[in-house]
Amino acid sequence: MMTRALFDIRTLLLIVSIGTNARAQTQPSEPLVIDTPSNVTQCGVTNVTWSGGIPPYTILFNSLDPNMPTGGSLAAGTFNTSLLWTVAEPAGQGLFLSVFDFGVSTATSQRFVVQPSDDTSCLPTSG
Repeated sequence: MMTRALFDIRTLLLIVSIGTNARAQTQPSEPLVIDTPSNVTQCGVTNVTWSGGIPPYTILFNSLDPNMPTGGSLAAGTFNTSLLWTVAEPAGQGLFLSVFDFGVSTATSQRFVVQPSDDTSCLPTSG
């Protein structure tokens, strides 16, 4: 009886240890952070970077102006921590970025404003 109880305790400790290790592997080593891009220009290419959290990541952009519904996905299910974004938004648009990770953490950038440029090739044509 004593041998069986000892076996059961060792088995239970092994199961708990495996569960603890699996949970530790899904905990981020660093908090999720997204950098606020600088020099964002209309139809320009901007480097978006983030760190921490648990991949895969989803990155979205959103408008702060309720009269200009804009927003969209820059990446979904990526394991990278950076991407190049062609900013197909008009100059003057206030935006912010959000990143979501596999561990259900979210990080949001500071607000930034799209700066003007002579390039309008990425903007929808009115017709």
